[in-house]
Amino acid sequence: MDNENTKNATLSTDYPQRKVINLYAQFGGALVGFMIWLISMVPEIRLENNQNIFSELINISMSLGLTLMISVVVGFIFGLIPSLFAGWIIAQIKVYRNGKGLLTIFVIGGFISMAFLASSETLLIVKAMIGGISALIIGVFALPKPIIDNNINSE
Repeated sequence: MDNENTKNATLSTDYPQRKVINLYAQFGGALVGFMIWLISMVPEIRLENNQNIFSELINISMSLGLTLMISVVVGFIFGLIPSLFAGWIIAQIKVYRNGKGLLTIFVIGGFISMAFLASSETLLIVKAMIGGISALIIGVFALPKPIIDNNINSE
């Protein structure tokens, strides 16, 4: 019985809370900035029929590259607090990378995104989707795999 209690205690302390919080803090806002850049800038690409395609592609790539860098930096700056908060919540409830865990982080990311973007004029569902998808993408890399203990029922 004592061996089982120490085993459960070591399993509960093996959760990488610092890693989860750090990865969400470092990449959450930048990923949202990238997603907003994709939504806003990529549909604006148009080639004129009378333009030289090569020079037009260079102009487009320079413009898109600059706006991408600005979007990622601004997304990191303004998204640091919400993504840090999301990472902290996810680490506190010890979410693992399984179906239930991924759904949980999608909901957490969506609610935090809606709360922090409350004053923006974006549709509510878009706010929730951006935060949820960002949390989901980072969760695939940051969350640990679930612990499967095969010795629980063996006696």
